[in-house]
Amino acid sequence: MIKNNVYLNRAMTSAIVAILLCSVGITINGCSVLKPYQIDVQQGNSLDNHTVRAVKLGMTKAEVENLLGTPVLNNAFTDNCLTYTYTNQINGGNIEHKQLTLRLVDGKVAKIEKKSV
Repeated sequence: MIKNNVYLNRAMTSAIVAILLCSVGITINGCSVLKPYQIDVQQGNSLDNHTVRAVKLGMTKAEVENLLGTPVLNNAFTDNCLTYTYTNQINGGNIEHKQLTLRLVDGKVAKIEKKSV
């Protein structure tokens, strides 16, 4: 009788260990395949190619703000620079970064600098 109980206990222990190992394996494998949903994150002024090409030298600050909106970044030391920035991240992927800097002379656009990363 005692021998039967020892074999039964070993069999149950082996079965429990096997079930636990399978559960851990399935859990680890499932985590690598399934990713949680991540929202798309857009920040700043939308800088699509059409509106950026519409900015021309000689435009006034008011005309630029009417076209692109008020810049997100404001330089506290000068009014002669408008910096528009835009970032976009889709589903937790790489971050797309665009920046448009407009230098003003006498209240009109004198230089256009584009940067895209």
